[in-house]
Amino acid sequence: MFINHSKQSLIKSEKGIYLANPTKEVELEALSTLEQKGFDGVVYIGGIAEREWNEEAIKNSNAVVLWVSKPQSETPSFTRCVNFEELISTGKLLYGRPNDADRLKYIDWLYEFDMSEKPFASMEELIDTAIAKCDEDVSEKVSSPMERRRAIN
Repeated sequence: MFINHSKQSLIKSEKGIYLANPTKEVELEALSTLEQKGFDGVVYIGGIAEREWNEEAIKNSNAVVLWVSKPQSETPSFTRCVNFEELISTGKLLYGRPNDADRLKYIDWLYEFDMSEKPFASMEELIDTAIAKCDEDVSEKVSSPMERRRAIN
C-alpha cells in the first residue's frame, strides 16, 4: 500500500482509493483497516487547499471513501452539502457513518437516491467495498449520478 498526501506529487495507479476529508482519527482507522486487508494500491489523502491535486486524485481513484464520524454540529451544513454533491457527482462515492451520527438525514437521502444504496454503518464494510471496486475492471465506464438524473428528465 502506498500513501499519497496532497503535499506530494500525485502517484498514478490502477488501484486507488481517495479518502475524502478524513479527520486524523478516521484517516488512521482507514489506513489500519486497509493495511490489515492487504490493499496493494494507492491511498490518496487530500487537503483542503489543494483543489487541483484533489480533483486529479479523485479522477485516478476507483473509489472515493467518505466516513463521517465526528459530531456534525462541528461542520457547517452548507459546506458539508456542497462538498457531498461534488463527491457524489463522481459516481465513485462510498459513504458511511455510525448509526448514531446526527444531522445527516439529507446527506443520507441524497446518497440513497443517487447511489441506490444505504450508507455503510461500519468502516470495515466501507473499506471492503472500496477494495472490491478497485479489484473490478477499471476500464468499464459507469455513468455518473448527475447523468442519470438528466436522463430521467
